[in-house]
Amino acid sequence: MKRYYERENTPLGFHKFVHYFSLPAGFLMMLKRLLLDMLPNLNLSPLYWIDIAYTAVALFLFLAAFVGFWKWKAYAWYSFMIYLILNPIYSLCLLILYVRYDSPQVVTMEIQLATVAIYSILVCVYYRKRRPLFFEAPGGPAESAAASDSGGEPDPAEKNESNS
Repeated sequence: MKRYYERENTPLGFHKFVHYFSLPAGFLMMLKRLLLDMLPNLNLSPLYWIDIAYTAVALFLFLAAFVGFWKWKAYAWYSFMIYLILNPIYSLCLLILYVRYDSPQVVTMEIQLATVAIYSILVCVYYRKRRPLFFEAPGGPAESAAASDSGGEPDPAEKNESNS
C-alpha cells in the first residue's frame, strides 16, 4: 500500500472535503439529534441511554478530529479512525436489536449497515495511507536518517517500498 509522507505531494481533496464539510455537518446533525430528538424525550430504557452515549461520544470525536485536522495532530487521526470503527459497530448493534424485536425497519438497517461499513472501510484505507502526515514532523528522524544514508534528499520510492 502506497503511503504519503509529504503534504505538498499528497492528493488531499477528499481530506479537505472531510475536514471542511463532512465533520462540521456530522457534528451539527449529531448535536441536533441530541438536543432536539433525544433530550426532550428522556426515557429510562437502557437502550435509550446507549443511544445518548453513542451520540455524545460521536460529538466528541467529530470535534476532536475537526480541531486536530487544522494542525495535522495525531489525536485527530485517532479520533476519526475511532469514529470510523465505532459507527459500523453501532449500526450492527441497532440491526441486532431491530431483528430481535421483529421491527419492520430491518431491511433499512441492513442497507444502512452495509453503506456505513463500506464507507468506513474506504475512508480507513484513505487515512491509513496518510497516517505519516499526522505523526512525522517534516525533517523528523525518519527523513533525516534516510537523507543521511543517501547523501541528500531521501528517495520517495524508497519510502514507499520500506513501509509497504
